[in-house]
Formats: sequence, C-alpha cells, structure tokens
Amino acid sequence: MKKILVADCELVRQLVKRTFPPGDYLVLEAGDNVTALEITKKEIPELMLVAMDDSQVDGKELCRAIRDDPALIGAVIIMLTADFTDEEREKALDMEADDCIAKPFSPLVLLEVVQACLQKGGAPRGEGSEVSSPRHALTGKEADFQDYERSQLLLYADDFAKVYKEKTHELKKAGRRIKELEHIKDAFVATVSHEIRTPLSLILGYINLINELKKVHPLDNALADYISRIETASNKLDDMVKQILEFFKLRAGLVRYQKLDISIQNLLESVIDDFRRDAEAKELHLELKVLSEMNPLLASWERLNIAFSHLVRNAIIFTPAGEKVWIEACDSREGITVKVCDTGSGIHPDEQENIFSPFYQVTDFLEREVGGLGLGLPVAKHIVEDHGGTITVESSVGEGAVFTVFLPRAHVREI
Repeated sequence: MKKILVADCELVRQLVKRTFPPGDYLVLEAGDNVTALEITKKEIPELMLVAMDDSQVDGKELCRAIRDDPALIGAVIIMLTADFTDEEREKALDMEADDCIAKPFSPLVLLEVVQACLQKGGAPRGEGSEVSSPRHALTGKEADFQDYERSQLLLYADDFAKVYKEKTHELKKAGRRIKELEHIKDAFVATVSHEIRTPLSLILGYINLINELKKVHPLDNALADYISRIETASNKLDDMVKQILEFFKLRAGLVRYQKLDISIQNLLESVIDDFRRDAEAKELHLELKVLSEMNPLLASWERLNIAFSHLVRNAIIFTPAGEKVWIEACDSREGITVKVCDTGSGIHPDEQENIFSPFYQVTDFLEREVGGLGLGLPVAKHIVEDHGGTITVESSVGEGAVFTVFLPRAHVREI
C-alpha cells in the first residue's frame, strides 16, 4: 500500500482522500508543514502534496528537509498553491519539487499530475510508475470517469460552501468588532479632548489676566516673550481641541444648519479674501474664476464657508511657492459645481480613497513637513454631503489636485 502525505487545509485533504482508493493508498493528513515533517520521520510516504506557503515552515524549507533525508530519496513532492502562474511553477521547481498544482483542482487534474511526476523518474522505490486510481476500478468508459469526477467536485463544492459560510461569519464578526473599536476610539478621543478643555481654559484665562496686568506693570522683554509663546501654543492647542469636538458633533448629527438663499459667488470671494495674506506669504497666485451667472442656493453660509476654507487651506499648504491656487464656479439647473484647483505636489492614486478618512495623513507624521490633524477634508465632506452634495478628487503626483464639489438645488439636511 502506497503512502500519500497531504499537508494543506481540510478541504484539500478531503479531496485527496476521495480521489485515491483506500485499498491501494494510505492517505496521511497534516494541517501544516511542521506536522508534515514530523510524519515523514515515522511513515516514510512515497508521494507528498504540500502547501507552498505555510506560516511556520514554507515550501522551500520543507523540500530541503525532505531531500536531505536519505529515507525519502525518490519521494515525489508536489506543491499546492492558490497563486498558480508560470513564475509560481518555476518557484516550486527551484525548491526541488517535482511539480505544482493550482488550487482549487479536480481529481482528474490531481491524478494526471501525479502520473506525470512518477513517469518522469520519481517513481517511489522501484514499485513502478503506474498510479492506481478510481479510473482503473471503473468500466473504462470515459463517461463513467466523468461521472465520478463530477460527484467528487460536487463534494468539493459542498465542502467549499461550508468553508465559505464559516469565513463569511468570521468576517462579519470581525467587521462588527472593528465598528466597536472605532466607536471606542471615537469616544476616547472625544472624551480626552473635552477633558483637555478645562485645564486649557484655565491656562488661557491666566494668560489673559497677565496680559491685562502687564498694561499696568510692564514685564521685562524675556518674560513677555515667554508669555507670548505660551499664549500662541495654548491657542493652537485650543483650536485643535475645538476641531476635534466639532468634527464629532458633525458626525453625530448634532450640528444645526441655518438654511438661507445665499450667493455662492459672494461666499467664495469671502474665502479668497480670508486666505489672500497666506497666499501672498508664499507668493502664490490665488483667484476665483466664475464661469457662469450664479443664482442663489438654499444652503448654510457658515458651514459651506468652513468646507471651502478647508479645501483652500490645504491647496495653499501643499502648493510650492510661486505656483497657483484657484477656484472655479459654475451654475446649472441641477446645482452649483465648485472646483478648488492647485499646481501643488498632488496625491498618489493609492492615497485618494483614504484622504477623506478622519485623522488620515498622506505622509507619516515623522516625515511630513506640515502640521494638522487630518480632519479638514473629512469635515468638508460631511458638510457637503449634509447639503445633499458630493466631493471628489482628481490628482496625479507632481501635477496638482482638483477637488470638485457639487451642491444640488433646494437640498440641505435638516439637523
């Protein structure tokens, strides 16, 4: 009786057991390559079907151990892989395996590969290269073997369905856990931010008191400089805390929108004016291009001002000195389209779907040259979507970016 060792998942092991008749073969099972190595020391299998990728012992290491064992000289090794390409087969052969089979595979494919390997000279210990298989037990008619293979594949499909169901359940469970952790993280950040406000308010209060007192009792220059630095840092921290708390209020639907018929053109002109000095400091050309007559839009001036301010601020930050930042606005019957454009560093395609996620930074915090919490774009996205609109980005590295905002008419979420 020939011994076959199969080291892979239960689904593959069951298929192998069903393919080779128990009267002619003893199928030895291993759930991983470590167990497979232990079995080879005791059972001396003639044929081994092993996983190419294993978390503990990979296929190369396993092949080397088998080939170095004098008791296993002439044993046939066939690698099993879920990524079967010409490169993968060459990799298996480089490992000194006899061949490679891509998963999932049918009983017929398995038998043909085994037969070919044995005929190439890997026949175990002089017992011949003929593979005893279910085909020999049948009448010899091709239809009979096809019926057998079909039944085997149905069993394989049934096993696969069970595994799929189990994995789907595990993924759903993991998804729920991720949502729970996300909620815990949000609650933690919001709580810490809220708790920071109390001592921070006290610090800012004393700074204001000192500023009033120094009008009567002037401070020496060094001490006045220290107080100024403390004030600047405290105000920056206060702004960050306000951003975090405002974002979580926005995401929780706790921000109220005052809807009025507003002029988007006037709003954008106001945003341009607010950032004119920042642009001039970097020698950037900043302008608004109105491409059509602009009609009033039912929206929140305050909230849209925040959204477009975040977009323009980002454009200025990530655009080198001497380049351009501009806004294009166009009206239509369906709504208003606003594009915030720049000739800056651009955004890699792999990063574009993540930039609207809270706290996400395109570069590592140890490497990036600019500060920020990574909340500007998520806030802008929330505000635009609360108006029933959309925000998208088009960008290539080194060629700038275009953020397109579409605001439909007569729509803003009631909050």
